[in-house]
Amino acid sequence: MLYEGRVRWVGTIEEIHNTTDPIVRQFVEGRPSLDEQGVPGEPAATA
Repeated sequence: MLYEGRVRWVGTIEEIHNTTDPIVRQFVEGRPSLDEQGVPGEPAATA
């Protein structure tokens, strides 16, 4: 898996599903990026 132009993860499907890397987990689970959802526990920024 590439992230910001760098290799972030190399491994098997089983390994990627068991990773604790938050960026890889976010991708595997299909969650929006922190920029889109804000920092947990912080109010969302308004434009």
